[in-house]
Amino acid sequence: MLLNINEKKSAPRLALFDLGFRPFFMGAGLFAFIAMALWLLSYSYARPIGLSVLLPVTWHAHEMIYGYALAVIFGFLLTAVGNWTGKAMPKGGVLMAMFTLWALVRILPFISLGYQLELAMILELTLILVVYIAVLLPAKQSAQSNNIALVSLLLWMFIGDAVYYAGLLGWLENGVRDGLYLGLYGVVLFILLMARRVVPFFISKGLEVNLGIKERPWLDYVAIIVFVLFVLSDVFFAMPLVSSIFAVVLALLHVYTLVQWYHPDLRKKSLLWSLYLGYLGLVSGFIMKALEPFMAISPTLAVHAFTVSVAIMTLAMMTRVSLGHTGRDVFNPPLLLRWIFLGAIAVFLLRVLLPVLMPVQYALWIELSQWVWLLVFGAFFTIYFPIWCKPRVDA
Repeated sequence: MLLNINEKKSAPRLALFDLGFRPFFMGAGLFAFIAMALWLLSYSYARPIGLSVLLPVTWHAHEMIYGYALAVIFGFLLTAVGNWTGKAMPKGGVLMAMFTLWALVRILPFISLGYQLELAMILELTLILVVYIAVLLPAKQSAQSNNIALVSLLLWMFIGDAVYYAGLLGWLENGVRDGLYLGLYGVVLFILLMARRVVPFFISKGLEVNLGIKERPWLDYVAIIVFVLFVLSDVFFAMPLVSSIFAVVLALLHVYTLVQWYHPDLRKKSLLWSLYLGYLGLVSGFIMKALEPFMAISPTLAVHAFTVSVAIMTLAMMTRVSLGHTGRDVFNPPLLLRWIFLGAIAVFLLRVLLPVLMPVQYALWIELSQWVWLLVFGAFFTIYFPIWCKPRVDA
């Protein structure tokens, strides 16, 4: 009896919608590249980018927060909550519909409909609520307060985005500014809480050490309360001296966290030192906010200290989650990742530090930071796109 040795193998199955991190990390990585390329054309080369109604600077600010960062948060929660609780999370057609809503909102600012802002508002706010419900139900069933706290930040983002659109549509004075700052600080708080939960675990596992961290829940509550007071004083009450005091307290609290996390072998693991330096960058944002009332520091520098640090942290999280949840070895990541993270650190230096040290070349530093950002996210997307699309290697 002859065997048919020429039998064709079945085509690999597309796994893009198997779990939440796959489409949303893919979308975030691709959009980070496209959005920055457009911003480079607009800001550094004064070229039109085809926006139908928004000013480029308004579009850029909103999309980095509610486009890129929120997509990463969606992907993280739609994956991590299921992992923490053991509950099934959206996949297949439902997940595809969620991602399609997100992608459609990214396209709408470039389409002339006469009502694209209203449509974008409805679709984006609906998506935030849908994701919130999808992750809240299993989080509540698990009865873990830290899960619910992290998930509840989606409501913060919902309110911030609603305030932003209310300002755009002329319904709320200062709504655009307030909504953008609420979104930025909501993302920063999410990253801080997420890092407090997972980074010590990653360091202990990655270095096979016991950090000996003593749990102090009251300190976490204090940090959250001070953060909320900082946001209120900075965004709504315009009290720079008061917000400066809160920023100092936050910087000290999070420096204490970094001291607890430190281990000399961190430098040996790119997936660890990237998280550590990203967290340190967030601390530098609080330091800049503390210094603003007393020094000639542009508020945009503190904003970009936060946003670029968020980019570093989210890059590190996306790389690790994507490896771990596809059955790959998180302790031996692709070698190019080290250079990707170093590039992200270079973006921070170019966009935040050098404008302070050499402000005369400000425009040059911005342009260079944009180009390096494109290299970073172009390389990241190229490496991880096949990983997001293919089934687990241990399936």
